[in-house]
Amino acid sequence: MNRHHQRLHNENGSALVIVVLILAVVTVIGVLATRTATIELQVASHDKLHKMTWYATEAVCDGLMPELIEQNIENRDFGAEATPFNFGNSADLFIHKTDFWENMVGVGTDVEMEELSESNVTACTYCTVGPLPGSGDNMNEGYAGRGKTSAKGGTQRVYTISGLGRGPANSQARVVTGWRHVI
Repeated sequence: MNRHHQRLHNENGSALVIVVLILAVVTVIGVLATRTATIELQVASHDKLHKMTWYATEAVCDGLMPELIEQNIENRDFGAEATPFNFGNSADLFIHKTDFWENMVGVGTDVEMEELSESNVTACTYCTVGPLPGSGDNMNEGYAGRGKTSAKGGTQRVYTISGLGRGPANSQARVVTGWRHVI
């Protein structure tokens, strides 16, 4: 019977082995948690930079450019003068084409903003002119060929505004929006 119920009497050091294994597992978990937190921090900082660039580009395309177009139409060109107004304290506004309200070709940069939320934004416009929907399509009347119009209305200028923003850490944003000016 003694043979089946033999016990090891020398168990010294087994607690040390168990503690070292637990410490190794906890260390690996800690290193992995630190790496995950570092990667998440990098992703969050790059997302912040991209959003800064996106919102700066969107501000130029949705806010500044329609206002510049309306002022440019009102004044019929800005002339050879500098910018018509200041857009923020840290931003420098450069207008490369003073008659961009009638820009039918859409080639080149019309407006350039520097250091807007740490981003540089360039924008250009392309304009199409046409009648308002439902305004004045000629219709033939009978065999006589006398024309009648379907409705009375005006014309419109539809602007396509394209913007490209370049920010820190090589972040880029492209925004394309539209603006309609009814004449």
